[in-house]
Amino acid sequence: MATLARWLGDLQAAEDATAEAFAAAAVAWPKDGVPPKPGAWLTLTARRKAIDQLRKDQLVSSGLNPELAAATADGATTE
Repeated sequence: MATLARWLGDLQAAEDATAEAFAAAAVAWPKDGVPPKPGAWLTLTARRKAIDQLRKDQLVSSGLNPELAAATADGATTE
C-alpha cells in the first residue's frame, strides 16, 4: 500500500485500491491458485484498480453521465 500511496499521492485512494485488490484475490486465488509472487500480483492489481478509479473520476468530472462513467469503469478488466 505504501508504494501505491507514494505513486498516487493519496493515502485514501491507495487504501481503497488495496482493499479492492485483496477482494479480487479472494475471488481469483481459490479458483486459479496463488500466484508465484502474491505481493507483486496484489501491487499490480491495486495499481490497475487505482487507474480504473482515476479514469472514472476524470470522466465524471468532465461532465460525462455518471452512469455511463460507471459502466465504462466496470467494463475494464483487471487481474
